[in-house]
Amino acid sequence: MDIYNEDNQPSNTKDNNQDIIRSVRDRSIEALVPLLDELEDTPERKFGIVLTAVRSIDKPELLEKALNYAQQIEDKTEKAQALIDIANEATVRLQS
Repeated sequence: MDIYNEDNQPSNTKDNNQDIIRSVRDRSIEALVPLLDELEDTPERKFGIVLTAVRSIDKPELLEKALNYAQQIEDKTEKAQALIDIANEATVRLQS
């Protein structure tokens, strides 16, 4: 991400700042998601992390990962809510 303008001066435009922030967000999520399978954490926590990623960046394959973690949740009420959340996120993406 180039943060300098054509005069080699820092670019401080609002658009450029937003591009930088989006880039940092996207790269951090892309680095985080592969680590989830290696973490010793609960399926509920992993699901929550992936759902946040789904809501942050446009990567449909994350819905599949969220579904996998949701299916590992043992508590039926929490599992049902996780499945509803996934269905809602999928619906939002289909409508946009």
